[in-house]
Amino acid sequence: MIKFQQEENSPVQKGKNFEIKIEKLLTDVNIKCEITGGPSNKGIDIKKMKKSIKFIIECKNWRTKNIDCSIINQIEGVLNRQSNGTIGIIMVPSMNKYTPGAKETARMSIYNIIFVDMNNIVIKLNEIINKNSYFFGPSNKGIDIKKMKKSIKFIIECKNWRTKNIDCSIINQIEGVLNRQSNGTIGIIMVPSMNKYTPGAKETARTSIYNVILVDVNNIVIELNEIINKYQEYQEIQKAEENQLEKKQTEKKQAEEKQTEKKQVEENQVKENQAKEKKHDL
Repeated sequence: MIKFQQEENSPVQKGKNFEIKIEKLLTDVNIKCEITGGPSNKGIDIKKMKKSIKFIIECKNWRTKNIDCSIINQIEGVLNRQSNGTIGIIMVPSMNKYTPGAKETARMSIYNIIFVDMNNIVIKLNEIINKNSYFFGPSNKGIDIKKMKKSIKFIIECKNWRTKNIDCSIINQIEGVLNRQSNGTIGIIMVPSMNKYTPGAKETARTSIYNVILVDVNNIVIELNEIINKYQEYQEIQKAEENQLEKKQTEKKQAEEKQTEKKQVEENQVKENQAKEKKHDL
C-alpha cells in the first residue's frame, strides 16, 4: 500500500495523471487525441490532427519550476522532426509558469509554438481549428492569417502600427507574398484605421497586378462579405454562361447528327434508285 502511494505521488505518475486529465478535457469537447507519453515519446505527450491541422502537446505539470528557454528549444527540436505546419503546444497548470525569456523565444521561433494552461487550452485549440490558420514568428512569410471560404482564398497581413504609416514598400511586400500563392488569392492589409495608408500605397494597391485590398478594423467584415458575394455572383454568371455554351454545343451536335442522318438517307435513296434502274435495264 505504501509502495503504491509512493508511485502515485511520484513525478512520473503526476505527469501521467496530468496528461490523462488534459486528454479527458479535450475529449469532453470533442477534440479526440492520443496520449503518447512515456520514455520513448520523443518529446510528444499528446498528438492530434483535426481539419488538416496537426498539433502536438507537451505537458509540464510543474509546481515549483518554471518553463524557461530550454523547454522551448526542446519542442523546437520535436517540431523539426514533424511535418510542415505542425503546431507545438506547451501545456502547464497556470500561465504564470512561463518565464519572459521563454515567451520571447517562442515568439521569435521559426516554428508555431503556443503557450496554454488548463483554463485556455480548449479556447486556443478551437480558435486554431475552427477559425483561421495562424502563423507565429518571423517564418510566417508575410502571412499573419489565411483563410479560404466559398473557394476564395485570402491572406491577411496585420499591421498594428500607431505611429508609422503604410507606404508602397508594404504593398510591394504583399505582392511578393501573393506571387507565391495560387492564382486568384486575395491579399488584404489590415490596420487600425484607414488613414494609416499613404496616397502612394493606395495607388500602388490600385494598379497592382494582384488583388490587394486595404482595410481597417471597421470595414474588414464588410469588405470580405462584398468579396465573397461578388465572387459568388461571378460564379453564378460563369455557370450560367457555361450552361448556355453547353446547350448551344448540344444543339449544334444534334443538328449535325440530324444533317448527317438526312444525308445518309438521301445517299441510300440514290443507291436504291440506281439499283432499280440497273435492274430495269437488264
